[in-house]
Amino acid sequence: MWTTNQASKKITVATNLNPQNFTLKVVAQSVTGGTAVSEVTLSTTATEFVTGIATTIGNCDLAYTASATAAQGTGNDAHTVTYTLTAA
Repeated sequence: MWTTNQASKKITVATNLNPQNFTLKVVAQSVTGGTAVSEVTLSTTATEFVTGIATTIGNCDLAYTASATAAQGTGNDAHTVTYTLTAA
């Protein structure tokens, strides 16, 4: 859930993990109060996630997808994912 009293906002998303062993993606679903971009592959660079946020209260569901290839081997990644409401 988010709220803003100013127009022309967006939400960006980033992970703290660099380098990543495996791929982690996220998509916003059932968005109210903005427009979801397509699925985002997480990286340490903030990427647009929800755009077109006006003066509103909004929310969305988050759907994560993790994937690995045989070449990547086994192991684990521990992400801290940060969502930031900022000027568009």
